[in-house]
Amino acid sequence: MKKTLYYWERFKTHLCTAIRCHDFKSFGKRSYLGLHSTYIGEQYISIGDDFSLGNYSRLTAWDTFHEQTFSPEIIIGNNCKIGQEAHITAINKISIGNKVLMGTKVLITDNSHGDCSPEQM
Repeated sequence: MKKTLYYWERFKTHLCTAIRCHDFKSFGKRSYLGLHSTYIGEQYISIGDDFSLGNYSRLTAWDTFHEQTFSPEIIIGNNCKIGQEAHITAINKISIGNKVLMGTKVLITDNSHGDCSPEQM
């Protein structure tokens, strides 16, 4: 039973990747996208070879926000592994080098999400 579930999960990952990989600016060989993940601005995201993204993660490159326009870019190198529930979000540029290993629930951002003053918390 465990082996069947493993192969089913692998099949779903391959299918998800095959459907979504063409939306990205570039997408490397032997790279895989996590299940149940969110992608915004894929045309601004470049992914290297042998990349894997954990399930429930988010890659977001925002070109507009509240009537402002941006030129976002996310570049992920070769042999990178990003854990589950990670979030990488850019309005400018984020570049991740080769052979990077990230744990779960990591946030990498080059922008803020509103007012973070004590009065607003």
